[in-house]
Amino acid sequence: MSSRRVQRIKDLVITTDENILISDSGCDQTIINLNAFLIQTYTGTYFKIGGALQGMTSSDLELVNDAYTLATLPDGEKIVLKINQALCDNDPFQTEALFQPHQLRAHGVRVDDCASRHAGADGQPGGQCLITPSRRLAMHFDFWKCYFRIQKPTAEDLQKYDIIELTSNRPYEPQNRRHSRRVKQNSDVSKLDTWRACLSYPTYEVTGKTLANTTQMVQTLQAETREYLRDHYKTRIWALRPRRINDVCYSDTFFAAVLSIRGYKCFELFAFKKSKLNVFKLMKREANAPEAYEDVIREFGAPNKTVTDNAQVLTGTKWTLINWRYCIESGYTVPHHQHQNFSEGEGGNFKFAILKLMHNTPHAPLSYWCYAVEFLDKVRRCLSKSSLDGRSGNEALHGETPDISIIPLSVVFSYLVL
Repeated sequence: MSSRRVQRIKDLVITTDENILISDSGCDQTIINLNAFLIQTYTGTYFKIGGALQGMTSSDLELVNDAYTLATLPDGEKIVLKINQALCDNDPFQTEALFQPHQLRAHGVRVDDCASRHAGADGQPGGQCLITPSRRLAMHFDFWKCYFRIQKPTAEDLQKYDIIELTSNRPYEPQNRRHSRRVKQNSDVSKLDTWRACLSYPTYEVTGKTLANTTQMVQTLQAETREYLRDHYKTRIWALRPRRINDVCYSDTFFAAVLSIRGYKCFELFAFKKSKLNVFKLMKREANAPEAYEDVIREFGAPNKTVTDNAQVLTGTKWTLINWRYCIESGYTVPHHQHQNFSEGEGGNFKFAILKLMHNTPHAPLSYWCYAVEFLDKVRRCLSKSSLDGRSGNEALHGETPDISIIPLSVVFSYLVL
């Protein structure tokens, strides 16, 4: 077999290990992949595209803008192509991308996808190129298709090579779609306001970051649909093997000026410094602090060290025995230097959160502050914190993304509204 014939056979073989951008007039809209495109803008709009045959459907494809790819022309020249209103295929093994000629033509780009070796409708050889207002872009041809060889550009490539915009950033809707459906994520202001009320009225920034760092996979709770309650049993030897927390816990007692409707006069704060997690336990007497301390150890774990002030309850026999039993180092602040206790500032912020919640819930009497403490104790563990790079205290302590499906808006009123 001659070398020329061997070379011709090699030219006929479609290479599947390179990223290519193919002209396809049959696709619904331009479709790109993650391997060869640098995407700057995600719109949050999804499509489910139908196939050429019945039963052929794709996964959800997200609509993106400002997608850049580095194309190599047949003469070896490189140029950056910018594509808007494209559907992104998240398959990590996808090497092909499709551009819709009609979508390019709607932006003023002339598409001549007839190969130069073939005759066009006018009897002249095909152009095998894209003609933009600024220049002409020749395409490759392998006897099956016209395409560009592409690769993902770097930041230096965007500065080095010319950028040609092929599609408009305006919505591309040439007709009513028959085989696709648009799924719009509900990210409007009303949703943010709703979750802000559910999360005890934090700032809009904290609410948005909390939603971005949590999940909402539970649609209905079994506890709300079960007719009969179910008993749950914990191990009887929990005290022998507590979960160890590599953190320092600061604790202090905070008193209320109003007696709660359930007879609570104060609450104990347990603030973990590294994970920024705060746990609050209601108490009817200051002497209940050791029992609250044991509850925190059983529920969350035993810290490396617990720091308190010199209050008699927090330095007494019961508190000390708990530290001995769970091998926790005891620490104390210098008398009259409250700033050494990390929980002092955290407790002041928590009191402000209680007042803010009571202010936004005008029907709740002041004596119902104990319900606000219980509600905020659960909600504030899931709030995003800038000092943790957007994570919450629960995630920093347990290493798992918290799910906030259990905090519907109705919980606020069930706690605070008569």
